Amino acid sequence: MKNLLTLVLLALVKGELSMGGADGFIIIDIDTSDKYKEIAVHTPGPSDDDEYIIYWYDGNSIKEVGRVSRWPTFPGNGIVYVDDWMGFWMKRDKCI
Repeated sequence: MKNLLTLVLLALVKGELSMGGADGFIIIDIDTSDKYKEIAVHTPGPSDDDEYIIYWYDGNSIKEVGRVSRWPTFPGNGIVYVDDWMGFWMKRDKCI
């Protein structure tokens, strides 16, 4: 059975979740130099395999712009950092 997501924000968006059901969302600002905010929908996964689906909203339409797993950080400089535990050290990926 597919895990489905429905997000309503003056528009209807449906997406497929690869793990479990969505348990919440946060409003983020990936790039503070633009006038837009993004929505990160959180899905908990087994063994801390969290997934975030990132949506961009421009006031008229919503578009999925990406997915990240594990523990993302959104510092507002246009870059998303994603940390992942590698067993005895932490790996950090940089997503632009």
